[in-house]
Amino acid sequence: MRLRLLFADFRRMNKYFVAAAAVFIAGFVLGIEGSGRYAGFIEQQLKGLEHLASTVQNKPNPQLWLFVLIFLNNVCKSLIFVYFGLFFGVLPIGVLVVNGMILGYVASAQAHNQSWWYVAKGILPHGIIEIPAVIIACAYGIRLGFIVLKGVGSPFVPGLGTRVRGELIHTFKMTLPLAGLLTCALLVAAAIESTVTYWLVK
Repeated sequence: MRLRLLFADFRRMNKYFVAAAAVFIAGFVLGIEGSGRYAGFIEQQLKGLEHLASTVQNKPNPQLWLFVLIFLNNVCKSLIFVYFGLFFGVLPIGVLVVNGMILGYVASAQAHNQSWWYVAKGILPHGIIEIPAVIIACAYGIRLGFIVLKGVGSPFVPGLGTRVRGELIHTFKMTLPLAGLLTCALLVAAAIESTVTYWLVK
């Protein structure tokens, strides 16, 4: 029932989904075209991912540990992206830009050293689920930020405060089934990344 309400709410989210996807694509293009200009910043971000990968290398079952770490990391961060959108949507927008830049930078570098087919094998199997999940999470974060921004002006507009409270309550209610949907989607993505993607690029 709650999932049905969430999917119905998705129809009201079109502009936020489009905005979130556009920001992510812009970051991706920046990562490809500005790889030299932003290389230092992106390399710094990649160190965290490298540390995540290195922690599982010496484990007895690295694929299982990789699955657990990827899943927990993605779920925790996705929920943070949603709720920290309350701070005027700054965090989810920043996350979309940075993640897009990282993906564009890595894809460009791997395509130069290997091939675009190698890039596709490393991204598409799990990315086809993981990337939309992150975009959806950030879109809801942006929505919360936009509602808060409207709330700032509510003392000056009659009736706006009541509408803002209603929107905020409704959006928070939607984040509960959203958390369940994101968890399931990222569980599948982590399973694919730690098995299929791991095997394809090994």
